[in-house]
Amino acid sequence: GVKPDGHITLADPVYKSIYDLRTGSGMSHANLNLSTFQVKVDEQGQVLVKLPPADQMADSFARQSQEAAEKNNFKPPPRGSHPDIQVPRAPKNGVNLEW
Repeated sequence: GVKPDGHITLADPVYKSIYDLRTGSGMSHANLNLSTFQVKVDEQGQVLVKLPPADQMADSFARQSQEAAEKNNFKPPPRGSHPDIQVPRAPKNGVNLEW
């Protein structure tokens, strides 16, 4: 969306966080930010995105995730701990659940 002050925003439908689309800065949660990349539109109208090498991007995302988790005191719940989500641990009724 576009805020009255002109900020173009992106909203996360799951966590309801709002980000400034130009900078990636978290507007609703200052400690949560998005990565941003250089873009341009070529002569054919294609949007080109300049990405760093895959290993650098993976390292950067891992570091940013860890830093955001630490800043927000986030501790993920143990796998299978949600009372409404049953995670099969073994075949059920003789049916092998490979996923």
